[in-house]
Amino acid sequence: MKSPKRAGKWDSVTSPKHARHAKLNRKKERSARGRRWLFLGIVVAAAWYGWSRLAPWIEEQRLIHLAARRGHFVFGPHGDGEDFANLEPHLQGIFDKARMEHRRIIFIKEHTLSIPFDNRTGKIPPSSQWLDQIALEPVRSRAWYEKASWKWMKEGDHIMEGQFAHPAYYSDEMFGRFERAEDAFLIEHRDLLLEVRFEVPSWEDHIQTERASAAIEEALNLFKAGRPMDCVQTMSRAREARRASSASRDRSLLLRIGRLLDKRSENVAVLTVRGTAHWDMVRRYGLAGYMTPHESTELAVGENYGLPKLDLAEVFGVPLSPLEEKRSMLAHFAGRSFESRLVRNGVPERVARQRAAQAMNLPALTYEKLGDLSVALGRALAERPGQVEMEKFATDWLISHGFAEPIRIQH
Repeated sequence: MKSPKRAGKWDSVTSPKHARHAKLNRKKERSARGRRWLFLGIVVAAAWYGWSRLAPWIEEQRLIHLAARRGHFVFGPHGDGEDFANLEPHLQGIFDKARMEHRRIIFIKEHTLSIPFDNRTGKIPPSSQWLDQIALEPVRSRAWYEKASWKWMKEGDHIMEGQFAHPAYYSDEMFGRFERAEDAFLIEHRDLLLEVRFEVPSWEDHIQTERASAAIEEALNLFKAGRPMDCVQTMSRAREARRASSASRDRSLLLRIGRLLDKRSENVAVLTVRGTAHWDMVRRYGLAGYMTPHESTELAVGENYGLPKLDLAEVFGVPLSPLEEKRSMLAHFAGRSFESRLVRNGVPERVARQRAAQAMNLPALTYEKLGDLSVALGRALAERPGQVEMEKFATDWLISHGFAEPIRIQH
């Protein structure tokens, strides 16, 4: 009997050619199945990765919305006790309402000062030096900051016990008196307080804030060196850093308030007082905020000079020309010098600030004139190193050029 091969009788099933094709098809099918599972795995992984990133964002939005809906936000200048007196009636109203509704208040104090470096020096060094230290020893600097922050946050316990915070907290020339007046109010009403907490920025926010302060220090040195154009460029950089720092701190604060409210019942209120420059929170997050009354936004801007004027103009939407913005940046240092000189001669701080604002906002005191002051100061400091004081030189220059009245020494 002949074999099938020799007889030529291979059928379509047992054909070697068909067997090879079947084997190849099975491989292709397994390969296609593997690709489908791989694709499905990629889709699932991508969805999980996307959700892992989206879920925290959704939670943050929920907390921010909770803080905006239930938190109490009060805004206004915080330069001295009189600034606090303007806010006090509104705060008193919040406390009176809480008393009637049998609610307790968590008060969060805005971070306005540097955290004390140690008990001897009072606060951390100038921003430029501190940033140099951070660059040299980043791990050690961060560890110190976080440890100091934790200690600083405990200062609220003193207020709850009827005592003022660490003296270093009130040592700042700009904010110290406001903070002391605010703490006196809190001590008086501590029976309604559940906690007093201090806003302590994150390490990243802290560095951003210090960079802004360091840029202002650099701009001051450029003004004193007779380089007004470089001074303006550096001040522009400082303003950008201040905006970024403020926005990041505002978001962090809202998340913190949201977490506090999320853990507590409806009979707990969270209250915070922040500077006018933070009013942008109202527009950005839709929260209900209270602002110290002003006769008009234009008047409020006109009552200030330098960086505060630029901040208020931005907050209130008062348009300033690019030239006026540059002029205000130079006026920041000239006005500060004049204001400090007035205070040294016994003029009350608020009056000194008003007189400085009047001088700095004179139309005749143009950007070019302030540039001339910077150049004259730089030349004098170079020719007589160690013998020229910026405050006196700038004040004498403003008076001699008719931009300010002679100072009468107060007794």
